[in-house]
Amino acid sequence: LYARPELAAEQRMVDDASGKVEVWRIENLELNDVEPKSYGQFYGGDCYLILYTYIKSGKPNYLLYMWLGRHASQDEITACAYQAVELDRRYNDQPVQIRVTMGKEPKHLQAIFKGMIIYEGGT
Repeated sequence: LYARPELAAEQRMVDDASGKVEVWRIENLELNDVEPKSYGQFYGGDCYLILYTYIKSGKPNYLLYMWLGRHASQDEITACAYQAVELDRRYNDQPVQIRVTMGKEPKHLQAIFKGMIIYEGGT
């Protein structure tokens, strides 16, 4: 899984997708919490970070998905990558980072939200 995290996450799921989920949207180049009732709803003009925490062998493991909307600006995409690094540091570089472009969502990411709704435009 760690040698090629993107491929592993797309081809096989690390668990049953029942772990803890936290979602942020990039707004004004900063992280903004997404309300849990809106989890699974994404806008094509935006970028999001999704931190997924699951327990394996009694200790927490992390996946950090970077979801990039098809119509997101280059500034938002860059800010998303920067914020992913900052979030990764908060967890002592433990999260496996997975870049996801709109329309190419891996099965595990879809399973976390029990399906996804993707709106073509931005918010």
